[in-house]
Amino acid sequence: MDWKKITGNKYFIIGAIILVVAIIVLIIKKIPKSDSYTRESGNSYKQSQLSYSNLEYRNMAERLYDAMNRDGTDEETIFQIVGRMYNADDWYKLVESFGIKKSTRNFFNQSFEGNLMEWLVSEFDSDEQKELATILERIGVQF
Repeated sequence: MDWKKITGNKYFIIGAIILVVAIIVLIIKKIPKSDSYTRESGNSYKQSQLSYSNLEYRNMAERLYDAMNRDGTDEETIFQIVGRMYNADDWYKLVESFGIKKSTRNFFNQSFEGNLMEWLVSEFDSDEQKELATILERIGVQF
C-alpha cells in the first residue's frame, strides 16, 4: 500500500479530523471546571490567616457536598461547618476547596452543577439564606 495514497484519501482525512476533535473533547472534559467566584476565592485568602489544614478544608467541603447532594438537605451539618469559619480567609479557602461540584441526583433528567455559593442558594429557602447571611456577615463575607 502506498502511504501517500492512503493519507490523501478524503475518508482518511475526515476520520483523522474526527479523531483529533474527539481527543480534544475528552481532554477538555478532564480539565476541572472553575468559575469567577471560585477563582477569586482562591486569590482572596492569606495562607497565614487560615484556621485549618488543607485536608480539613477538603473534608469540610466534602461534608457540605454530601449534606446537599441528597434527598432532603442536611441544614444542621451545613450551618455547623459554616459556623466553624473564623474569618473571611477560612470561607474563601472553603469555597476554593469545594470547587465546582455536580449533583448526582437527577430530577426529570436535570442535574445541577455549581460552586459552593450556588449550591447554598439552590438548597436553602429564604429564611435559611438569611441565617447563613448573618453567619457570614460576622466574618466579613457578603452572601
